[in-house]
Amino acid sequence: MSETAMRRFLPTALLTLFSVLLAGGLTLLPGSASAARGKKKSASKTTEAPKPLSAYEKLFKDKRVTTVRGFMTLHMFEGNKLYVELPDSLLGREMLLGTAIEESSDPGEGFAGQQPRDPLHVVFTRSDSLICLRRVHAGVLVEGDSLMARAVRRSNINPVIASFPVKCKAPDGSSVFEATSFFVNGAPAMRPHDPYGINSFGGFLSTTVNYVAGCSLLSGVEAFADNVSVLSSLSFTLTTRFGGYLINKDTPYTALARRSLMLLPREVMLPRLCDSRIGTVPVAFVKFSDREQEAKAVYYACRWNLKPSDPAAFAAGKLTTPERPIVFYVDDTFPAGWYDAIRRGLLSWNAAFEKIGYRDAVQVRPYPRDDASFDPNDIKFSCVKYANTMGESLSSSARIDPRSGEILSATICIPHNVTSRIRTDLFVQLGAADPDARRVKMSPELFGKALAADVARHAGACLGLAVNYAGSYCVPVDSLRSPSFTQRYGISASIMDELPYNLVAQPGDKERGVALMQQGPGVYDEYVVDWLYRPVPGAVTPEDEVAELDRRIAARRSDPMCLYTPPPVAVALDPRSMPYNLGDDPVRAAAYEFANYAYVMKHADEWIGAEDADYTFRSLVQASVMNQLYYAFVSVSANLGGVYLNEKHEGDALPTYLSVPRGLQRRALQFMLEQLEDMSWLDNERLNKDVVEVVSLGEYCRDMLSDVIFKSLSTLDLSASKSDDPYTQDDAMDDLYRYILRDVAAGRESTEANIAMQRLLLINVIRNAGVVTQTRRSAASASAFAGEALPDAAALSRRAKMARVFPEMTSDPVSGVLPMRSVAFMVRPAVDYKRYGMLLDMKKLYRNALGTPASERMKNHYRYMLLAIDRALKVD
Repeated sequence: MSETAMRRFLPTALLTLFSVLLAGGLTLLPGSASAARGKKKSASKTTEAPKPLSAYEKLFKDKRVTTVRGFMTLHMFEGNKLYVELPDSLLGREMLLGTAIEESSDPGEGFAGQQPRDPLHVVFTRSDSLICLRRVHAGVLVEGDSLMARAVRRSNINPVIASFPVKCKAPDGSSVFEATSFFVNGAPAMRPHDPYGINSFGGFLSTTVNYVAGCSLLSGVEAFADNVSVLSSLSFTLTTRFGGYLINKDTPYTALARRSLMLLPREVMLPRLCDSRIGTVPVAFVKFSDREQEAKAVYYACRWNLKPSDPAAFAAGKLTTPERPIVFYVDDTFPAGWYDAIRRGLLSWNAAFEKIGYRDAVQVRPYPRDDASFDPNDIKFSCVKYANTMGESLSSSARIDPRSGEILSATICIPHNVTSRIRTDLFVQLGAADPDARRVKMSPELFGKALAADVARHAGACLGLAVNYAGSYCVPVDSLRSPSFTQRYGISASIMDELPYNLVAQPGDKERGVALMQQGPGVYDEYVVDWLYRPVPGAVTPEDEVAELDRRIAARRSDPMCLYTPPPVAVALDPRSMPYNLGDDPVRAAAYEFANYAYVMKHADEWIGAEDADYTFRSLVQASVMNQLYYAFVSVSANLGGVYLNEKHEGDALPTYLSVPRGLQRRALQFMLEQLEDMSWLDNERLNKDVVEVVSLGEYCRDMLSDVIFKSLSTLDLSASKSDDPYTQDDAMDDLYRYILRDVAAGRESTEANIAMQRLLLINVIRNAGVVTQTRRSAASASAFAGEALPDAAALSRRAKMARVFPEMTSDPVSGVLPMRSVAFMVRPAVDYKRYGMLLDMKKLYRNALGTPASERMKNHYRYMLLAIDRALKVD
C-alpha cells in the first residue's frame, strides 16, 4: 500500500473501530472520563426518591381490612369502620335498602329471620365532593310534555337521607367514602325492632325505643353480584306503657341487624293497572297528565314477573315452565314433619298456574347446605322461616319494586306457638264434627293439614292476592254439609278468606265425607291468578291491557263464586265482608255454630281428662269459645242495618249498594235475642269449677254480646234510607220492646236472663231519650242516670275485648282503585223524642205490672225499674 493510501486508510479505520467498540458496549478502563460518568449515573439510580402513596393506598396502609366485592366493594377496618367503593356506574341506579334481624336478645321484640320494616327505595347521587343517599319519590307518574314533567319533578325531588364526604378515588375511579355511622345507628326506618311484636301484644302497648350508641358496633360485611350486606350489633333500651301506666322502663334489647342493598331490575316490568272489582295488593301513584283536568290516583297490581321459557309453546297452549319460577326456600330448623305440610301449602297454588299455562310456577326447596351464595336473610331470596317465639299467627311480607309493583321476593314466618293456636282452634271449631280434634295433643296428620291450609293462605298474599272475606259468603249453608260439594269446591271460594275450618259441620258429617277445612286455592283464587298472571299479547303500556282485563272480569262478574269485597270499615258494614263468617245465610250458619260450641262445652271436660293437669288448656278452650261466639254474633249483627257494597264500573249489572232485605234483618235480631236469653250452656260446672274468673260465664257473655245489638241499631238509618222495604230503627226498637218485655206485659215470672235484658234495654232507651243534659251525659254513663245500679254493658264489653284475639288488620291497602269500603251517614234522623216516648211506655208498663199478681221477687224488680226511670226523668 502506498504512503498516500496509508494516510487515507488509518483515520477511516480508527473511526470505524471506535464506532464498533461503542456500539458493542465497550467498557473503558478505570480512570477514564467515560468510566467516571458511568459511575456517577449508576449512583444517581440508587438514591432516587420513592414514589409517594396515593390517598387510596394511604387509607389501607398498615391496617387490617376485611374486603368483600360485589356490585360495590365494602371494606371493614379494624377500628369498627366501614368504607364503601361506589362505581360511577351506580350513581342514579335505583336500589332497595332492607333490614333483617339475624339474632335477637328477645324474640318478643323481634325474632331471628324477621324483616320488621319495609325496604327503603333509594338511589346514590353525587354533589361535588359528597355522595348523597336519597329516598326515591316513586309515587308520582307524569304523562305529557317536558314542561309539565319538569314542574312535577321540582315539587317531588328525592329527599337526602344521608350524605358521605368522598375520601379518595379508587384506582378504577370509584368514589370511596366512610359509611359507618349510617349502618351503625338506630334510625327508625331501619330499626331491627318490631313495634307490633309479641311483647307489645300486637301494638296494644306503646314502646319507646332509645338507641344506645356506646353498646353498638359493626359486625361484618358480605357482597354478592346484585346485593351487599352490612351486619351491625345494635343496642337499645325499651320503655313500655299502657296508656299512662308504666309497664317496663329501660329494658335492654340487642339485635344483630343485616342491612342489605339490592339492585332493582334494570328493565322495569310492564305494570298492570288494578281493578277495584278484584282483590289484588296495589302500589299507589299520583298521575299528572296534560290530557286530564286533575291529578288522579293510579294503582299497579303487585305480581311476580312471570314469563314463559318457551313463548311459542306457551302461545300454542302447552304447559311451559317460567323463565324465573317463584322459588321458596324452607328453613331447615323446623320441627320434624313441618316441612311436608309447608311444601303442600305452597305447591297447592300450582294448579291455578297450570290453568293459565305455567308448569311448576311455584317451587319449594330446603335451605341449601353447600351453597355459599345463599343466605336466608338476603332480601333477594324468598324464604319460609321458623320463628322461635310465643307468637301464634303466621306473618308474610313481600319486597316490591315500587316502580312497577313487581314482587322481587317474599317471606313467610311461622312461629313455634302456632301449634298452640291450631290445637285450640281444632278442639273448639271442629271438636263437635271431628273426633280426631277432641284431643289435647294433636295428631301429626291433623296438624299438618291445618298448617298447610294456613301456609297456602299466606302464600296467596305473597303472590299478590288480597284478603277476601266474601269468599265463603257465596257457598250455600246446605252445601257446606254436602260431601260432594265440599270435596270438589272446599268450604269457600277463596282461601284468602279468614276461615280455614268448616264451622257449620255437625257431628257425623265427617263420617259422611264432608270436608272440614280448606286445603288449597278455590274458584275465586284461580280467577285472580288468571287475571294477574295471564299475559295480554301485544300490550306495550298498562293502558293497552285494560280492555282485555275488563273482559276477563266481565266474564265472571255474575258468578257468585268470584265475588270480591274489601275488608269492612264502619259506618255501614257489608255483612258479606266479615271475618269468620260462613255460608250465604248467616243466621242458619250461626245456629249451627252455636250448637257446635254448646256440644264442645258439654263434653270438653271428659275429652280433656287428665291430659290437662294444670287446667291451662281448659282456660284456652273457654277463651276460644268466647272469641268464636263474639265473631259469630258480630257476623249476624252486621246484617242489622247492613248494606251490600259492590265495586261498580260502567256497564256492570250489579248495583253499587243494596240494603240487606228486611226479613233477614229481622231474623238476625230475633236470633241474637234468643241466644242471649239462654246462654246457660256456657256454665259447665265441671269445666268452670277451677277455671272461670267470673261467677257465671253465661251472664258475662250475655252482657258482652248484648252491647253488639244496641250498637248495631245506629246503622239502621242508612240501610233504611236506601231500601224500598226498610227495616227502620223504630221497627227494631219495637221488636226489642215486645220481645224483652213480653213477660212483664203478660204478668209472667221472668228469668234472670230476661231481667238482665230488661235492664240493658232500659240503659239504651235512657241514653237516647234526651232526658239528660249534655253536662251530665259527659260526666256519667246511662247506668249512672239510673242510680249507679244498672250494669253498664259497654264497660263489660270493653273489658271482655282485652282477652280477644282479633283478625290481623293492617293499614296497607288491600283492594283496588279507590275502593268503597263504607258509606257514611252524615245527618241522622232524630230519635230522642221517640225514645222518650218509649221510656214513658216502660214506666206505665212496670207500674201496671205492680198491680198484677206477682211474686215478691218480680215486684221488687218492677219497683227497681220504676226507680231507675224516675231518676232518669228527674229534673235538675
